Amino acid sequence: QWSEEMFRLFRVPSKSFKPTIERFLNMVPISDRAVVNAAVEQAIANQMSYQVDHRIVCADGTVRYVSEQAEIEYDSDGKPLRVMGTMHDI
Repeated sequence: QWSEEMFRLFRVPSKSFKPTIERFLNMVPISDRAVVNAAVEQAIANQMSYQVDHRIVCADGTVRYVSEQAEIEYDSDGKPLRVMGTMHDI
C-alpha cells in the first residue's frame, strides 16, 4: 500500500495506479537499480533495515532524488513478506 503522499511524490493517480514492486522498480532509473537492489538484498540477507538514496522518474517524466528507509517483515521461516518504510523527496 502507498500513502497519498507516495502517489503525489510519484505523480500517479491514487485511484487507478496499483503499486507493485515491479512498477516501483520501473520508476527507478536503470543506472540506480543496482544500488537499490543491493540495499534490499543486503537487508534481507542480514534481516536488517536499509536506507538508500536514489532517483525516481515520475509518471510525468520529472526526475526526483529520494531517500528511502525501510524494514522488511519476515514470516516464521525467515522469508520476506513485505517491505514497510518511508520515502522522502530530497
